[in-house]
Amino acid sequence: SLNPYALATTLPGVSTVTSGVTFTNGISSNYSSDGERPRGNNFLIEGQDNNDAGIHGQGLQPENFQAIQEVAVLLNSTSAEYGHGGGAIANLIYKSGTNSFHGAAWERLSNSSLDANDHANVLAGRPKTEYRENIFGFNFGGPVKKGKLFIFTSYQWDNYRSSMPGGDLILPSAAGYKVLQSVLQNDPSNTRLAAMLLAYGGLDGDPNRKGAPAPIPLGVVDPVTGLPVFVQMGLFNRTGVPVDYNEPEFDAKGDYIVTGNDTLNLRYIYTSFSAPYDFFHFPNNLPGFDSEENGAWQNAGITYTHVFSPTLLNEVRFSYGRMGLSFFPRPDN
Repeated sequence: SLNPYALATTLPGVSTVTSGVTFTNGISSNYSSDGERPRGNNFLIEGQDNNDAGIHGQGLQPENFQAIQEVAVLLNSTSAEYGHGGGAIANLIYKSGTNSFHGAAWERLSNSSLDANDHANVLAGRPKTEYRENIFGFNFGGPVKKGKLFIFTSYQWDNYRSSMPGGDLILPSAAGYKVLQSVLQNDPSNTRLAAMLLAYGGLDGDPNRKGAPAPIPLGVVDPVTGLPVFVQMGLFNRTGVPVDYNEPEFDAKGDYIVTGNDTLNLRYIYTSFSAPYDFFHFPNNLPGFDSEENGAWQNAGITYTHVFSPTLLNEVRFSYGRMGLSFFPRPDN
């Protein structure tokens, strides 16, 4: 994972939890610290809240490592300044500008060129899943006024392209369709059966594929043979669907040294996600019933620090977080 919060899973006493009962927002959120539930974990950005208020886990899920200065994880015995739950506390610190200009540019490429075909694809007679992921971006930081005002900004693009096959659909075989169509001919008023056949669109399931389900009894007897009537079923996979997504992230931070005892820090993060075919959550949809996924996340913070004496300081923080995710039918459905 490119999520810096996932570094917590490398620590002793932390284990990844895969059970759906403990589902939280963000794949990198599902870990247990010293036996605590994953929903007890607390996610912070520079000491400010970054938790999903609905299902817990991360609100904004950062993936731009080049903008992160530090990842701090506290597993137990935390002080009273932390709340939320009894799990791990993960805090991200973003990079700042300095008195000298500095920057970087990067490109990370992953693709299927050297991959072997997955064993499940071989058994199903499907071709190898082809994919290409380009993660590229830049960062830049420096002084606006040396010794007083500094800025840092970064932008990263994550573009994924794939021909991933869908999940196994259980559909009638060619013989099964003949049985269902004969039932519809004998009972034209069966609108539910007519709608089901229309939704299937003539796609045939393969009854000879490994894992194909047993025939389904209709609960009626053939008037000619006197034998129960069964509908033969099989497995079908959609192929060639463009499973793509774009996930850019923008990070910006400003630091202002007001006086020798006062500093002001500003931070803003924006990331979005768009997938024209949401095979990631709904791989078993029939053609014409596909959905698309779109969303955006924002996180902003202001921190003002005043030093009263070498042993006393005060820090005032304001933060803002917003997330919105939508799953809608595709316009061509």
